[in-house]
Formats: sequence, structure tokens, C-alpha cells
Amino acid sequence: MTSMKFLLCLILVLISFPNYETRPSPSPGSFSDKPKHQILMENAKRVLKDSIARQNGRRFVPNRLSPGGPDPRHH
Repeated sequence: MTSMKFLLCLILVLISFPNYETRPSPSPGSFSDKPKHQILMENAKRVLKDSIARQNGRRFVPNRLSPGGPDPRHH
């Protein structure tokens, strides 16, 4: 009985394998010639430049007030 269950499981496992396929390999021209770190640096520079342009020279001003002393309910 246990050998029958084992064979059934084995057959089910073997039948399920043909359903899986590998991904096709990418064509050689699909990747950029630049290394990944250079692309990341270019993106970071662009994001930083856009962030500076959005700020228009404004400085960060916090909108909250300090409580002025230790909070007895803290910790």
C-alpha cells in the first residue's frame, strides 16, 4: 500500500515537471553598454538635481515646538 502511494506521488511529481519552462535568454543588444553602477549614479544625480530645483533655495524650517523638558510619561 505504501509503495502504491509512493508511486502515485512520484508519477504526479514527474508529470508536473513538463509544465515548467525556462525563461528565454535576453538578446545581446538588449542591455546597455554602461555598467550598472554608472547608470545608478546618473539616476541619482538627476534625482538630486530635480530635488534642488523643486526647493528653489528654501531652507527646511521645522513646524513643531520642542516640549521644553523631560516628559514624565516618556519611557
